[in-house]
Amino acid sequence: MLRLRDDHGELLSEYRQRYEEMIAYQKELWDIVIANKQKNPMVSIRAIESLHSLTNDIARIVDLAPSMAGGDSVKSSTFLSTQYQDVSEIPVRNRK
Repeated sequence: MLRLRDDHGELLSEYRQRYEEMIAYQKELWDIVIANKQKNPMVSIRAIESLHSLTNDIARIVDLAPSMAGGDSVKSSTFLSTQYQDVSEIPVRNRK
């Protein structure tokens, strides 16, 4: 933790990793919703509930981005941008 407190670049890197992790979770939850919509609607409902919570968490991270990037909105948009144009392009880990 001291490393993050003392190194702003390291803190930004950790912050971005958590953001990207949330986006990947969002993609995976959508896959669960779609796959279970017909055969197991309760699974879809639970996944949608989780998506709602995750969406709120992502919104909080986006709101904090300018302060994390030093107050610069251009820096924050670059800071949070990923190589993906939308969540459908994010690779999903193989499920067992």
